[in-house]
Amino acid sequence: MTKSYTEQKNIAALKAFGLAGDRDDIDAMMALMTEDCVFNSSFGPEAHGTCYEGPNQVREALQWFLDRSSDGKWTNPKYFVSGDRGIAEWTFTGTDTDGSSVEVNGCDVITFRDGQIALKDSYRKNRTTI
Repeated sequence: MTKSYTEQKNIAALKAFGLAGDRDDIDAMMALMTEDCVFNSSFGPEAHGTCYEGPNQVREALQWFLDRSSDGKWTNPKYFVSGDRGIAEWTFTGTDTDGSSVEVNGCDVITFRDGQIALKDSYRKNRTTI
């Protein structure tokens, strides 16, 4: 099935966002987000994680994550888009600030507006020792 122009544009935005994250290029990441963007992180006290609203808060939150694991990479990406909604599945690997290795599967549920990311809602597996 052929994707619509809008869906192709949204998939391109997802891919570009992931590649910018791998390069630690916060400016390129933010250029793909709307002026009223929202980021629900996978961390925080609320059921939805911590909610960051607007470009200043979202930039600060994304930069914190990039700085937390400077060698971090998103691998094995898979992208799905239907209309103005999309999902990016990934495996994140890197080294945390305490020197421990990180490897976790997760996904971002995305809402697009005009080919840009309006909402990035992140989910990740919570690994614990059994």
